Amino acid sequence: MFKLFRTYINGSKKNEMKEFKRIFGENEENIDWVEYLRLFRIFMKDNTLVCKSRALLAKIVTHFIFYFFLLFNFYFSFYLNAAILILYLISFYVKNKLEMKLSRILIANEWAMSTIEHHVFLLFRK
Repeated sequence: MFKLFRTYINGSKKNEMKEFKRIFGENEENIDWVEYLRLFRIFMKDNTLVCKSRALLAKIVTHFIFYFFLLFNFYFSFYLNAAILILYLISFYVKNKLEMKLSRILIANEWAMSTIEHHVFLLFRK
């Protein structure tokens, strides 16, 4: 599946934040960990899919610009080749930034999931 924009829980970013605040309650002692786990999985799946799709799109655009530059290198003037090369460098930079963001999101999601699952385990162990 290819998705470039997030779908927020309950329709908007504001409603999504209200839902997460509702689960945490007034103080952080009575958290509904099972509901939080369910919502966080939805959030994590959507966020990861969007980041993967954006990274894939940036990779495709970068490769397209590079092959366009190689294919028409001798047919265009120097200034057009320089512009294509600069465009390639910009797209390469964006691609690397998106891949770094994706790796950070995956690490943060794994850490958060392990913490939430630990609390759910403690809840059901009692």
